[in-house]
Amino acid sequence: MIDLTKTLSDMAQKGSLDPRQVDVDLIDAELCEAVSTEPDLLVLFSPTVALKGYPPWQLRLTEIFHMPDNKGVNYQVFLRALYKFAKAEMRLGR
Repeated sequence: MIDLTKTLSDMAQKGSLDPRQVDVDLIDAELCEAVSTEPDLLVLFSPTVALKGYPPWQLRLTEIFHMPDNKGVNYQVFLRALYKFAKAEMRLGR
């Protein structure tokens, strides 16, 4: 996200991009190209659920598994996240 912001700023300063062209669709397209696809599972290790600047439109179909304690990944935690993901109901707009 920071790299994209720097790139768009540089392009605007050089005149190759009009700042009025920067919108959600442009940012989404650029992030999709850089990241490729949305993640299926996101495991958060923090006291609160915070995306830390990650764009929420890139996580619209992502199953979020939150671990409030910050002890890190171990086999048990990873297995619980996979179990929750396996039981998730994927509606995809239905």
